[in-house]
Amino acid sequence: MPKWGQLPWISSLCQSSRGLANPSSSSNLSVTTAATVAVPAPTNAMTGSNRDCGNWYTIISGDTCGLVSVANYLSLSDFYFLNPEIYANCSNLDLRVAYCVEPVSDISTYPGYTMTSGVPTITVAPVSFAFVNTAITTPTPQSGFHYAPSYLPKAPGTLSNCYAYHNHNVCRENDCSYIAFLSNITTDQLIKWNPSLSSNLSSCSLQSGYSYCTAQNNGTTVDASSDCTPIDTTEIVSGTLSHCDCFLQLAGYESGEYMCEDIESDYSVTASQLTTWNTWLGSDCDTNLYANLLVNETRPVCVGVNASEPIGSAAPGPSKKPSQAVSASGTKTVSIGPTASGEVAGCEQFYTVKSGDSCTNIETTYGISFTQFYAWNPSIGKNCENLWLGYAYCVQGPASSGSASPTAPASAPRQSGIAANCDAYYTVAGGDSCAKIETQYNDTFAELYSWNPAIGNNCQNLWVGYAICVGVS
Repeated sequence: MPKWGQLPWISSLCQSSRGLANPSSSSNLSVTTAATVAVPAPTNAMTGSNRDCGNWYTIISGDTCGLVSVANYLSLSDFYFLNPEIYANCSNLDLRVAYCVEPVSDISTYPGYTMTSGVPTITVAPVSFAFVNTAITTPTPQSGFHYAPSYLPKAPGTLSNCYAYHNHNVCRENDCSYIAFLSNITTDQLIKWNPSLSSNLSSCSLQSGYSYCTAQNNGTTVDASSDCTPIDTTEIVSGTLSHCDCFLQLAGYESGEYMCEDIESDYSVTASQLTTWNTWLGSDCDTNLYANLLVNETRPVCVGVNASEPIGSAAPGPSKKPSQAVSASGTKTVSIGPTASGEVAGCEQFYTVKSGDSCTNIETTYGISFTQFYAWNPSIGKNCENLWLGYAYCVQGPASSGSASPTAPASAPRQSGIAANCDAYYTVAGGDSCAKIETQYNDTFAELYSWNPAIGNNCQNLWVGYAICVGVS
C-alpha cells in the first residue's frame, strides 16, 4: 500500500479546476466534493461506472477503495455508488482501470442515490434484558483512586512538612527559575524552603537524587513578613531608597505574570509607597519594573522600610542581637546590624552595608585589602557575592600584642613554615588549586610558595581544610 507521499496523483485523468488532490488538507472527508461539468470517460474506464463523472482515477498497485476515496475527497459510500461494479469488500478493484471519483454537482440528485448506497449493512437482532429490581440497595461507591506521588529523599535542610515537592528529573529542566515558575512560587520562596539550593540564580539547580519543597500549603501565597531577601547590593537600581531594609528579588522570567499590583497585594504596600521607595519605577510601574531585564536576570525591588531583619535562604542565619567586640583599649564596639556567622572573634570595628556598597569601596574606605576583609568575614564569599544590605561586617580585625600570631580561622589547621608576617589566610576547599588561589588573591606562585613552603615546589601538598597564607604585611 503506498504512503501518502507516494500516491499516484498524476495518473488521474482530471479536467476539473480543483487540481491535484491534497491528502494533507484539513477537509471533512465524509462530504464528497463535486465538479461542475462531466469529463469524457477515458478508454480504460470501468464498465458500469457512472459516466456523469467529473474526474476519473486509474488504479495502480497498492491502491484500495479506502485510499482512492480519501485521496479524492470522496466518501467511501459515494465511491461505491459511482462505481457499482465494485464489490462491497473491494476485492475486484482492477489494476490500470479508471474509476469515477467525482460526481457532477450534488450527488444526492443522482437517480437511485441513498446515503448508504453500495455500503453493506449490519442487522442487529433485538436483545431483551432481565427485569432489574431497583428496590435492591447498593453499597456506597468507594471514593476512587487517589494519586499518591512518589518523592525522592528530601534535599538537606528542605522543609519536611510541605504540601508538595518536586523531584529532580534527569530528563527535564531543573533550573530553579523554571521550577519556581512551574510551581507558581517565587525563587525566593523556593530557595528559602530548600536552603541547600544556591542563592545565585545563574547556578541554582535541583540536584540529582533529591526532592524539593515547592508548596507549603494547598495554594501557596507569598508570606510578606518573612520574604525580605538578602540581595547583592551591586544590583540595586539607582533611585532606590537608601535605607530600604526589605527587598523582593524580581526575576526576569516573571515579566507579564507578576506585576506592580501583585507586589502591592503580596507585601501589603500601596502604589504610592512602592514608587516612592523605587523612584525608578516612575509613572509607568509595570513597564519600568522589567525594563531591560533579561529572563535569566534578577532585580531588587524595595518593598519595606523598617521591616523585620532579612531572612537568608541558603545563607547562615543572622545574629539576633548586635554583635559586640572589645577593643584593645577596653571599649565595646557595637554593630548596628545583624551579623552573619563565621566572623572573626574580637573584631574591633564593624560597618553596616548600605545601598550601593561593594567590597571594593568598603576596603577603600577602611584602608584594608580584600584578603583581610574576606579573612574577617568569610561569609561574604570568595568573590564578594554574599555582601548583604543591612548586615554588619568586620572592618578592623582583632588587635595583636607582642609576638601574637597573625589572625587565621580558628578551626583551620596550618602547615609549618608559614611566613611570620602573614596577615591574610585562606582555608583550602575541595577543588582548589594553587593557580585558582593565586588568581583569587592576585598572588604569584613564587609568593605563595615562599609564604607556604610546605605546599611544595609543584603545589603537591595543598591540603584541603588547611589555612594557607595569601598575603603578608
